[in-house]
Amino acid sequence: FVAQNLTREAALSEYAEPLDWPPEVRQPGAEQGLVMGDPALMTPAIRREITAITPLFALARAMQASRPYLRWSYFFSESRGFVAIYPWSDPSAMIDPHTPRQSLQGYFDYPLYTLGLPRNDPEKSAYWSPVYVDAGGAGLMVTYAAPVWSGERFGGVVGTDVLLSHLSTLLGSFPENAGQFAVIDQHGNLIATADGRAAHAPAPVPAREMFGATDLSLTQNGFVRRDADLVLANPITG
Repeated sequence: FVAQNLTREAALSEYAEPLDWPPEVRQPGAEQGLVMGDPALMTPAIRREITAITPLFALARAMQASRPYLRWSYFFSESRGFVAIYPWSDPSAMIDPHTPRQSLQGYFDYPLYTLGLPRNDPEKSAYWSPVYVDAGGAGLMVTYAAPVWSGERFGGVVGTDVLLSHLSTLLGSFPENAGQFAVIDQHGNLIATADGRAAHAPAPVPAREMFGATDLSLTQNGFVRRDADLVLANPITG
């Protein structure tokens, strides 16, 4: 959808709505999207690109309405001139009002963007970001993202944050038993547990805090006895 709109960018009108940039403050409501960009640096081309991107907000609104475990949806422009986010939130919570230009450029250092750059994703495929703690206090999350190409031109990255508390809720719905379930990332940190301890932690929780010194390396063909424990560890593909 985004790639198709970008192919028509040259024929679109320039975006004329207010931008979310300090010290200006608008209150469109959370059901709207956020477009962060410095008005002083807007070019006609960037404004047309924003026009091409903003229909994404309606799609994000419909998607998130039926999937409460989705938190934010993004578009990061290759021009580095703006970032579009749904749902709307106070931009002062998103960028430092004292150094807004530097703060905005910091978004383009996030793995959810850099992993999609042509040099890092030559196959132009979708990907998962590393697990991180949401700066807005929503707990642990991960971003599913994909590069946007308009023909042979890299246009940016589109993505959606997934709240990992959803996985803890799923694990918590399993019947009670003597064992323990957890989802663990490639760095040995807990992503999801039945008791929710990892999903709302202020920082990633090492799996050893739950399983001690138990060997959690991958198993094959069912449970494997490791000292006093029976362990089943399978990979989750992206």
